[in-house]
Amino acid sequence: MKRRVLIAAAAFLGCLSLIACAHLHQARHTGCVIFDEFPQTASLFQPDVRPFIDQIISRHGPEEWETVVLTSEFHTHLGIYSIIGAKMGLRAREYFGADRDGLTVLSFAGRQPPISCLNDGIQASTGATLGHGTISLADSPLRMPKARFTRGNITICLELKQAYRQRVEDDIARLIERHGPNSDNYWSSVRQVGIRYWADWSRNDIFHLTVVQNE
Repeated sequence: MKRRVLIAAAAFLGCLSLIACAHLHQARHTGCVIFDEFPQTASLFQPDVRPFIDQIISRHGPEEWETVVLTSEFHTHLGIYSIIGAKMGLRAREYFGADRDGLTVLSFAGRQPPISCLNDGIQASTGATLGHGTISLADSPLRMPKARFTRGNITICLELKQAYRQRVEDDIARLIERHGPNSDNYWSSVRQVGIRYWADWSRNDIFHLTVVQNE
């Protein structure tokens, strides 16, 4: 247990350091800040994640692996929308060729979980944070897994495709019906669904991407 706590603490500090490094424009992020190299050794991770490490890295690349690990430590659990937010932010950065802290973000995910958990993944993956003043929430009563990302005079909108959103909603409803909301079994099952989405869903496939005309 003590070892896992130390690893979690180091990962969280690594997340903060990566963002701070980009914010100060010290150097392009090409490696780790706290770790000599980012851990990929299976024994350092929880047993349910270990079988998926090689698959995730092979399919989605080491940066998504690192980003979702850091997102989950920051978010304090391995959740569905936080993972989707991490994938979304990384997809936006790839579109612009941007480093962390290279984008400003307008999120439509609101403040109410579970959809608002998207915001934590976006912050961890882009470096656009509340502390930096580079992420804000849209003034809209509608909450949706959608965000606008701006660099210079170009803005894109990324939104989770309806088929994937419906899958998430159906899975969550099924788990609530089976286990009740907020039970240990519910959260354990959410974790397993999140791992499956992480491994199976490509950030290049699950979002609608549109270019927004800036006013």
